[in-house]
Amino acid sequence: MLDYDRAGGVVLEGLVRRREAERALFLTPPPPPPDPHHYSRFPILDEFDHKHWDERAIVESYDALRKHGVLNRRKLKPVRADLGKLADRLWTVAHEGVPKGHEPDWDLYYRGWRWQELEKRSRGESVAS
Repeated sequence: MLDYDRAGGVVLEGLVRRREAERALFLTPPPPPPDPHHYSRFPILDEFDHKHWDERAIVESYDALRKHGVLNRRKLKPVRADLGKLADRLWTVAHEGVPKGHEPDWDLYYRGWRWQELEKRSRGESVAS
């Protein structure tokens, strides 16, 4: 991106500044939801796979178990599996009814952020609390 700073083979300072500003904007992550876990605002309840799922409760359970690390390794495995199922479900719901070639609405109920957080937890990665 920074290479496109020339007009007629000459480097223009205005284009240099613009490309640097565009690069900074591109590398700036989107702001998180107002509440770091936002679940207090959007408690997500869903029914699929013959089970009632409470996304907020599962995430909070995972975070609590993760704090104690080695002590709860066996308990973490099924919770991580549930987090993976929730992430897959969120992906499916986001893409349902979206015409081919169009992007789903990831902003609705912070779907994109939630999907990323669920994916990280399902892989056992550390998540900022």
